[in-house]
Amino acid sequence: MVLASGVLVRRCAGDRVLVRDLVGHAESVGAVGGDSVVSKTIWKFPLAGDGVVMMPIGAKVLIAREQGNDICVWAEVDPRMDKIERRFLIYGTGHPLPDNPGNYLGTAMLMGGELVFHVYEKPGS
Repeated sequence: MVLASGVLVRRCAGDRVLVRDLVGHAESVGAVGGDSVVSKTIWKFPLAGDGVVMMPIGAKVLIAREQGNDICVWAEVDPRMDKIERRFLIYGTGHPLPDNPGNYLGTAMLMGGELVFHVYEKPGS
């Protein structure tokens, strides 16, 4: 079944369903409640420039890693929520680190591991 929002819904085992955005941005498994699907999804957010990313309110950041030549964070989100700014800081191995860099999210290795970066979410963001 395809919902009006352009989301494909396919029944899985029991009361679970697979929800896939038709442009391939998100995929999740959720529960069916009546005619609606109740679920969150996981989105990827590439980090660039000033490290500011617009995320749905309440997004739970899961991890930061490299994908190709990009440093990205993945977060569990409710796509129906309004978006707010979240700030991420990236520090290279051996570079100065402030006393409170924030919440550590992961390490990204670029150029075959020649460049190693560590990703934090800025405190209070």
